[in-house]
Amino acid sequence: EILELLKSIWQILGITRTIHGICYVWVLFQQ
Repeated sequence: EILELLKSIWQILGITRTIHGICYVWVLFQQ
């Protein structure tokens, strides 16, 4: 169960990092 929890956490971190990257690039292009 611990491994599954870690996997889900890593997936969430990966998704949030991707979203942050997209938002950052979008802000750069808006300026």
